[in-house]
Amino acid sequence: MQSVGKQKTLFSFFGKLTPGSSKSAHPSSEKTAKEQKAVSNEELNCTNEESPIKMLKNGQKRRLVIIESDSDSESETNIAKTNEPANEHGSPVSPVFPISKRARLSVSGLNNLSTSTPKSCEKTLEKFCYRSTISDQSIEVTTNEKHETSECRFESTFEESTSYLNEKDNSYFSSFVADDSFLKESTQQRFKHLDFEFLKPEKIRCPFCNLLDFDHNNIHVQYFCRDLNRRRPDDADYDARTLFVPESFLKEQTPAHRQWWLMKSKHFDTILFFKVGKFYELYHMDAVVGVKNLNLSFMKGEYAHCGFPEVSFDRFSDQLIEHGFKIARVEQTETPEMLQKRAHQELLPCKDKVIRREICRIITRGTKTYNFLDTEDDNVQVSYLAALCEQNSTDKKNQIGICFVNTSVGKISISQFEDDCDYSQLRTLLASYPPVQILFPRGQLSQHMLNMFKYNLNNVDKEALIPKVQFWTAADTLRHLSLDCYFGVDDQGNVNWPEALATCIDQQDLFQQTPKPQYALGISSFGAVIWYLKECLIDHDIIRLKNVELYSPPTTMEIGKLASCHQPLKNRYMVLDDITLRNLDIVNFERKKSTKLTLYDEINLCKTAMGKRLLHFWLCNPLCDLQEIEQRQTAVRNLIEQTELFESLIKQLREIPDLERLLQKMHSLSIKAPNTDHPECRAVYFEADTYSKRKVADFVQLISGFSKANKLMHTVCNFASEIHSSLLQMLFIRKGGCKCFPDIESDVQYFQNAFDHETAKTIGSIIPEKGVDPALDAANQTIVHAEEQLEKYLKTIQKRLNCSSVQYLSSGRNRYNLEIPESACKNLNHEFDFRSQRKGFKRYTTKELDELVKLLAASEADREVALKDIMRRLFASFCERKMKWYAAVENIATLDVLLAFAQYAKCSTREVCCPKFVDAIDGKTFLRLDESVHPCCGKIKTQGDYIANDVLIGSSESDTGQVLLLTGANMGGKSTLMRQVGTLVVLAQIGSYVPARHFTLSPVDRIFTRIGARDSLITGQSTLFVELRETSAILKHATIHSFVIIDELGRGTSTWDGTAIAYATLQYITNHIGCRTIFSTHYHSLIDSLAANPRIRLGHMACMVENEIEGADPTEENVVFLYKLAPGACPKSYGFNAAKLAGIHADVIKRAYAKSMYFAQMEKERVAQVKEAENAKV
Repeated sequence: MQSVGKQKTLFSFFGKLTPGSSKSAHPSSEKTAKEQKAVSNEELNCTNEESPIKMLKNGQKRRLVIIESDSDSESETNIAKTNEPANEHGSPVSPVFPISKRARLSVSGLNNLSTSTPKSCEKTLEKFCYRSTISDQSIEVTTNEKHETSECRFESTFEESTSYLNEKDNSYFSSFVADDSFLKESTQQRFKHLDFEFLKPEKIRCPFCNLLDFDHNNIHVQYFCRDLNRRRPDDADYDARTLFVPESFLKEQTPAHRQWWLMKSKHFDTILFFKVGKFYELYHMDAVVGVKNLNLSFMKGEYAHCGFPEVSFDRFSDQLIEHGFKIARVEQTETPEMLQKRAHQELLPCKDKVIRREICRIITRGTKTYNFLDTEDDNVQVSYLAALCEQNSTDKKNQIGICFVNTSVGKISISQFEDDCDYSQLRTLLASYPPVQILFPRGQLSQHMLNMFKYNLNNVDKEALIPKVQFWTAADTLRHLSLDCYFGVDDQGNVNWPEALATCIDQQDLFQQTPKPQYALGISSFGAVIWYLKECLIDHDIIRLKNVELYSPPTTMEIGKLASCHQPLKNRYMVLDDITLRNLDIVNFERKKSTKLTLYDEINLCKTAMGKRLLHFWLCNPLCDLQEIEQRQTAVRNLIEQTELFESLIKQLREIPDLERLLQKMHSLSIKAPNTDHPECRAVYFEADTYSKRKVADFVQLISGFSKANKLMHTVCNFASEIHSSLLQMLFIRKGGCKCFPDIESDVQYFQNAFDHETAKTIGSIIPEKGVDPALDAANQTIVHAEEQLEKYLKTIQKRLNCSSVQYLSSGRNRYNLEIPESACKNLNHEFDFRSQRKGFKRYTTKELDELVKLLAASEADREVALKDIMRRLFASFCERKMKWYAAVENIATLDVLLAFAQYAKCSTREVCCPKFVDAIDGKTFLRLDESVHPCCGKIKTQGDYIANDVLIGSSESDTGQVLLLTGANMGGKSTLMRQVGTLVVLAQIGSYVPARHFTLSPVDRIFTRIGARDSLITGQSTLFVELRETSAILKHATIHSFVIIDELGRGTSTWDGTAIAYATLQYITNHIGCRTIFSTHYHSLIDSLAANPRIRLGHMACMVENEIEGADPTEENVVFLYKLAPGACPKSYGFNAAKLAGIHADVIKRAYAKSMYFAQMEKERVAQVKEAENAKV
């Protein structure tokens, strides 16, 4: 990374007019060649050289311009955002004002701002330079004919804006923002890129229209033309990421525009942040995206153009990335001096005489790494990049291969499993590890998989990769991993495979490039991830961490295996599919902040980012193993009891930063890839000092964070005699256990003493102490030796000349010259070479002295080389201990979540209890809740509104009542009670306390939910189909240990069909599965048919009804909901009360009530006839 000074302005870079572009930007305002020349920044010579505020002539308009006094500066442009209303195309318009004479500008209303003090003016304007407005009504113009100047006074000059560009942006007010007349015409007719033949709309076709029928808002590519190899979209090998740009068109471009188009042709689906000087510029179609999504302003010119300063990269890139765009950061990789030297050496033609630029990074939603260009991000939500492929079989079974990576921490997970035709396990996995971006092989997914994409991954960015070329085969993946040296080699030359990958490789292959069949699809998906990370230029940053694991999804059990389900559950996670996670509001699926309250929001009292991520994982994967659950419960109880320890740990955890992400940052900065040709190494940054300080600050924060983590471990150890939890002892108290807190004290002390932290943060560089870096120590030792030799030689000359006044003198390039008094120069021989003199002294050098000086210079050069790379080597030394660091992070995160559970129990406004788990023996599963409430009620209601409920399903002594058949009035609280029980089961099995007086249950292996009525417009599925699909999953995969919630099944069809479906489903669950179930319904005929079944208990949500008279006016009835579960069935659903509350007209309600009474009478008569016929037969 290089740092340079200021360069010339943007117009000097892009000022060359292309052929045919001599016409004015606006048809009604043609410019002469003289006026065109005057616009160029190279010709902007102002009358007042000291003032940074000038007027720029532009046809009949004058614009406020800020020009740097440094004549050597290049590209100091910026976009000034206004608060004016947008024009008809949604583009903000910067204000302009007409002035007939060249103006001298004096500004009032700003503190100490005047033309006579340009420095203060410049500093003051920096505060208001971005997103400021100049009101036309506030400008008063007076003309002085004698001096031909005008004076403008601003009454209410610059208004501060609330934009993302704030006071920290030290840039200037834009010189070249487009004015009103420029933007009056439609941009569809205005910008040149819309007239390019190779981008004409009639030549465009979207390849995804027939393939996936995706919403184009979710597709990065905006235009689909010929690709780089001139293939059309209907070609099987068409690459939508590239664009064919004719050579004839490139020849007409300026050198810089040619450079931009060459990059765009290879990255057509990417927004190029093109570095010009210290600004990132967007051109043509990219500029249109920038103006629309970033609220920037177009700059003056025939082509679409906007930009922003280097220091604002993170803000603007984040905004576009969250909109689903790809961002390519294009940096200058040489300075103007380097360009001049290269042009002279290589005899470059005119079209190639342009500063070299290279893409240093491509960023998407799934590949963010939070490097030194990014500011602190408070978002701890995990963003997964996933790649998947499938292999279909004839027996309705699918082999799924998937790889997902969290680039923010560098963790890679690989999995391959068999799934059913509904992709139950895949949907469950995607719910637990929600991706923000997914890769798949183009043309190789089944239509059923594509429909699942539309339904479950509608808001996820999707990219189709070319099979084998981009979505590698398993063998190609292993070959690339070997050739690119991601994992290094041992003494025998074999690859040091991570343990997880070594498991996937067929050991019979001596070349280690053949995968085992059961892992082939997973390794192929890993290959797609590698290709994509390589495309984004972060493959070494992520893969060389070796943080690879094999993921085994929770297995689902078929109905035929139910006979073996009567044994206790061991070493299994509870299965929560995406439907259950959404229906129970366990976690938030929206990327943006939502007002929807989830269980995660309620119990997320974690103090560290690592703890919050771990809590999210625990909620999506509750435990089934009783021993592990009880370990967490004991740890929480121990923390609650030890108040002093609890408060101390809470205080210390607040001070610990996001160690997990900082470790990934340090790893990226420590990498020295086998081919050190990464363009980032050559990038020229104008804010290099700022970025260096950020790197040092992150490193110091990381060291400090682990120091605090080590102190936290000592705090726990100080209470060792009071800690009875085996989990806390394993985490922090060293007793030889494999899970104990790693010994990091000596490592932390080493890095704390390795350099002066405060000095390093101030200067932005690290000067290590002696003994830290061998290369630097060797260079310093050589320097000391050379200086000693020089001192020894000086004493030799003094003794030889018998003159103690002989001294060394260094001046300019002449170092260590012997300055000898003239009186001692008489006896000098030819060995002494005369250099210079002053009165009374002459200066000489010798061959021996020259050799010593050369030795010293070489040693100093070695020292500079060592210091130049010292930061990376120190980071690498830190990352060599990564196994210790990650183990410490895991323990800290676990403690943080346990403390959050303890704090939730201590601070709850309701009575809480520790759930009691008992193994289900001989199939007797049960669940009992006393005085329970929904865990999220505390944040949405006052304490007086709580209605606690008792729930009993099953029995530890008998198999009766496994199903609770729930009825009640509309809006009586049935669905809320069902969700409450399911949420409490999840809360209990992650090890937390629950809001209830008592809670006893046998472990649940999976929760199924069929709640709500909704269709799927995207996949063309009706409400009934969605209901039955979810019911089908229950009947296929539920076991005796499952917990099932079914709410009003059959509402999407006729009454008779719905009743029949509900009846058959409930019968099957009761007689064949026997799992704990809450089944709510408004079909009261079910009650009559199933009330006698001993495995079914009846319950209803109680209510009080006033003025309930048979046949009377239904609008006179008043129903008071008690929200209390009571035994028995509810006689009516009181739907007319709901109609009244909804505001339906009384006449409509009365008419409906009359029809309801008629249907009821008809039903009674039909039943009576059936019974009479049956009695007659008897």
